Amino acid sequence: MARFKRHDLLPTRDNGFWRIESGYVRTFTWSHDGEAIPLGFWTTGDLVGQPIAQASPYEAQCLGPVTANYLGSTYAFPQAAVLAQVRQSNELLRIAHCRQTDLSLLQFLCWLAQRFGYPTKEGYEIPLKLIHRDIAESVGCTRVTISRLL
Repeated sequence: MARFKRHDLLPTRDNGFWRIESGYVRTFTWSHDGEAIPLGFWTTGDLVGQPIAQASPYEAQCLGPVTANYLGSTYAFPQAAVLAQVRQSNELLRIAHCRQTDLSLLQFLCWLAQRFGYPTKEGYEIPLKLIHRDIAESVGCTRVTISRLL
């Protein structure tokens, strides 16, 4: 079991897999011009790794303290892990391609609340610690636009 801090990257040794035991991880790739492209947001019980995402380059960044188990490169990941990756990528793609940035942001926040949030008296609390840049990359706009909209 390995422990990581906020903004640490999970090592991509020999294209193996990590199972998240606690915390939150954001996976992404990079465009040819250096722009981050989100692949998904993951939490306890989820598997992450380049062989599932089939993206290169591939990075898995901790969004806070994370505990994870390295499963190696020979781990036979279940089909459910692949389907979870596909579902999340499709949902993030749909959100990022919304033509109105304010609606895209609202859809993203609602998706985060549904996936990770828990109800409070005021609505939902989302326990992920995202900075404005993380949100902007996820919805396909600039950090300045997200700061203004929030």
